[in-house]
Amino acid sequence: GQFGDLFALHTVSGNVMWSYLNFVGYGGPPALSTDGHTVYVTGTNLVALDAVTGAKKWTYNATRGWLEGPPVLSSDGLKLYVSAGFYSAGQFGDLFALHTVSGNVMWSYLNFVGYGGPPALSTDGHTVYVTGTNLVALDAVTGAKKWTYNATRGWLEGPPVLSSDGLKLYVSAGFYSAGQFGDLF
Repeated sequence: GQFGDLFALHTVSGNVMWSYLNFVGYGGPPALSTDGHTVYVTGTNLVALDAVTGAKKWTYNATRGWLEGPPVLSSDGLKLYVSAGFYSAGQFGDLFALHTVSGNVMWSYLNFVGYGGPPALSTDGHTVYVTGTNLVALDAVTGAKKWTYNATRGWLEGPPVLSSDGLKLYVSAGFYSAGQFGDLF
């Protein structure tokens, strides 16, 4: 199986201050809470760790798929958006909004087609964007779908990037057809 380790290193000495070893899977780099007290790491589950001691605060066990990180924190620091990708007669994805203190699911958006990576949050904090074979914009508070952009060529990859004014959303698409190609929308 695939395992991951997380280390907290002292920036001056490089000494290990604490470590969290052998969590199952590796979903990407960790995320730090807005107050700096909690580190979140993903794999087949999401683990919240005390940033000072490394002690486990809570675990969210994904019921299917692989949680891909880093998780994205809401601007108020109360929600953590994390996406999961899985393969079952096709590739699908789920997006979860978790409460940062308890790890409880606040809302979920399940079975979007394809999986393109971690979500992105709008500059005003009101919309979460997730990619796959299309781009879906969701209300950050309720998880209700606002709109969908259906890609006509390829698979939308990675988190979309928002312009500093929040008016443009950049997303890339890759596809395979007698070679690998890519588009930027």
